[in-house]
Amino acid sequence: MTVVELPSEKAAARIALAVASFGTVSTQTLTAIRIKEFYDMVDEAVGAAKAAR
Repeated sequence: MTVVELPSEKAAARIALAVASFGTVSTQTLTAIRIKEFYDMVDEAVGAAKAAR
């Protein structure tokens, strides 16, 4: 497993394609978000769920 941080999803795709050109490879790209943004999304979702009740 290799974990990299790149400036964009397009950069990650370019690297994955370059590595794949050497032979059989399996890749998976996951976009990370900052923990503060994640907590903000959780707060929004919880607030929306409470409002829907």
